[in-house]
Amino acid sequence: LTDTYRRDQKVKILKPLPDSKPQGTTIEPDGLPHTYHIVGTWNRRKPQEMRQNSDGSWSFEFTLGDNRWEEFYLMQDNDPAKRIYPHVEKGNKDAVAVGPHDGGVSHFWLLDCRDRVDVPEDQTGMPGDKYLVTFRWKKFKELTWLKLEGEVGEAEPGQYFIAGSWTDFELVEMLPDSKRRRGWYSTEVQMTSLGLEFKLLRNEDYTQVIYPVPPKRGDRTASQTSAIAGPDPLGKTSWKVDGVLGGVYRISFFRDPEDCEPASMRVEWTKVDDRPVKELDPTFYLIGPFNDWGEKGMNKMRHPPGNLSVFTGEVTVEEMALDEKAPDKKKVLMPFKMVQHKMPTRCVHPDKDKCTQLMEHKVLMDDKGKDLSWLIGGHPADKAKKGDVFTVKLQIAPGGEMTVSWAKS
Repeated sequence: LTDTYRRDQKVKILKPLPDSKPQGTTIEPDGLPHTYHIVGTWNRRKPQEMRQNSDGSWSFEFTLGDNRWEEFYLMQDNDPAKRIYPHVEKGNKDAVAVGPHDGGVSHFWLLDCRDRVDVPEDQTGMPGDKYLVTFRWKKFKELTWLKLEGEVGEAEPGQYFIAGSWTDFELVEMLPDSKRRRGWYSTEVQMTSLGLEFKLLRNEDYTQVIYPVPPKRGDRTASQTSAIAGPDPLGKTSWKVDGVLGGVYRISFFRDPEDCEPASMRVEWTKVDDRPVKELDPTFYLIGPFNDWGEKGMNKMRHPPGNLSVFTGEVTVEEMALDEKAPDKKKVLMPFKMVQHKMPTRCVHPDKDKCTQLMEHKVLMDDKGKDLSWLIGGHPADKAKKGDVFTVKLQIAPGGEMTVSWAKS
């Protein structure tokens, strides 16, 4: 053919390449038989199979829990790599459905049934009310829901967990307090040199954090007089107990079974005993870009049995650009630092940034290590190659002085 605008040019038409996308990622259905599962907060995100209807749609009924909101996504063929989810976070039923593929890990449909200005009146409900979710995929994917008026079920009761400094913020269930009215939960802990800081989670779910709102913006901790927020994924602050070493404190939490609003929740603590202080064995964790500096978990270091003076952990080096202004200049590197007991106030770091093990430096443990880290691959002596695994060693002398070194595993 001849180019319309340039008569001296010839145009050759090639056969279009076939769609290279893997099965299930196209906008239109592939015509093959599939099943669909729903994964929601009403049952702690355990996949449940949807029912296929005579019109080709898929549906699922669930009972509203005590938050008066639920979030969920779908899976094709019960495969986590075939998620179907809204194109925006906290999507409503008008949100465009995306997938199935392995993206969108932070995108869920949000069915909000609380009394809110932006919640339709026919959607509001109370714990125990039943809702029907329906999914259709003819030409385009559609997801909708409706309240089943007059139908009620038994909501799965929520459990509440405490993440505190005395357990390296690992979750421990708070049990119902049999001596108080329904809705109260409590646990007892001892004050050590670590202090007592904590937040709460519903159903062990980090998108359902219950936390204080400090009176001063930017504060990391707050007292029991502070306002309470959640459950939601925004909880970065913690309650802090001011007390005496050896003191035993009963921490109590109340959530009104008849009122889901944060204003109905209470957190309080009282001193109930004095005992000899039992300090916890030290623990250390590696943080760096490999776990988003602790935002996506922390890598616990090991120590030999009975020896708390040496801790080791592995770090893998990758190609990366340290200078954001020069993203194309990449080297095989990996910065890291450590934290004791997962506490930001006990950050173990060098006294200079991008520190190699051959540089003269001091190892510090305080809350001032935000912009200071060691750098594996920062010196040619490391001979770091992409994918190499290095063992990082933290040694603690009898007087408390610390040294950090690393070598290829």
